[in-house]
Amino acid sequence: MFTAFLSHGDFAIGPSKESIEQSNRFASSNRIDENEKLLVGYKDAGKGITFDDFGAPQRIKREILVFKDRQNDPILRRVIDDAKRKMNKFSTVQEKSVFLKQYVKGLLIGDALENQKKRDAHEARLKLLIGKSSVFIMEMSLGRFIDARAGVCRHNALLFKIIADEVGLKAALVRGKISTSKASGPHAWNEVVLENGRRLVVDCVYDIMGGSNDPQVKSLYSDANGNPMYRDGFLDAGIKGVARQQWTRALSPREGKVERVDVSAMNEAQRTALLNELRQNDILRNPNYSFISVHISHGNKLLAYTKRFVSLI
Repeated sequence: MFTAFLSHGDFAIGPSKESIEQSNRFASSNRIDENEKLLVGYKDAGKGITFDDFGAPQRIKREILVFKDRQNDPILRRVIDDAKRKMNKFSTVQEKSVFLKQYVKGLLIGDALENQKKRDAHEARLKLLIGKSSVFIMEMSLGRFIDARAGVCRHNALLFKIIADEVGLKAALVRGKISTSKASGPHAWNEVVLENGRRLVVDCVYDIMGGSNDPQVKSLYSDANGNPMYRDGFLDAGIKGVARQQWTRALSPREGKVERVDVSAMNEAQRTALLNELRQNDILRNPNYSFISVHISHGNKLLAYTKRFVSLI
């Protein structure tokens, strides 16, 4: 079975099992955690589109974005090296994040959103690169988009994540929805964890950076189902990936539609048992994790882990 896709001379090297698994996790969970680096061979064919064991998409609706290695995407590697060199002068995570947001936007979006004429020119570059309509949708490297100075939210968020991984920033890749005066609908962005554990939402396309409790941030972003992504008291220091579906027994008793555990009422042994329960089900991975606010996508539900309660809503 031939599963490689060609793109104007690009050849897609067969992806590893691990990179396919990572691609499929993002397709279903809409998130890659800040503690998980993107793997060479990672692919994104759009929301909900997974890949088989050979790396072929189950269905096709757009170009397949691929994170290629240095040899197969020299443009991306030159950009990574340039960004690393320029970021050396910054000392804090926030300073580096501000720079990287503008750096990525300059490469892929530039001033395209300033007026309709520039927006049309940007759209024309995208259509020229990808093709207005194509029977054969192709795998394409990030370098192709950088070279064309064209890219939408998913290209920007992916490039931010790749460079952040390279320079040691703890950055997550997130997909959901946005609602602004300029646009409304599916969107991709990043989150960066600061030195103090607080989290910044970073949006290269719309030039937004703010804390997860910032009123503007909370009003703009929602998950893939349209539920608010950042809510009061739910997100201060960390988000993990989709919890395993079998995780239920740590939650009791029920209070209406909310199952919750009162953490403050537990003794040390009970707290240790709960932490082990969460870790074993891929919710917490840090053995020194304290009881701080976390929210986790959990199917169609939301897991809220606060200083006092663990709740499944």
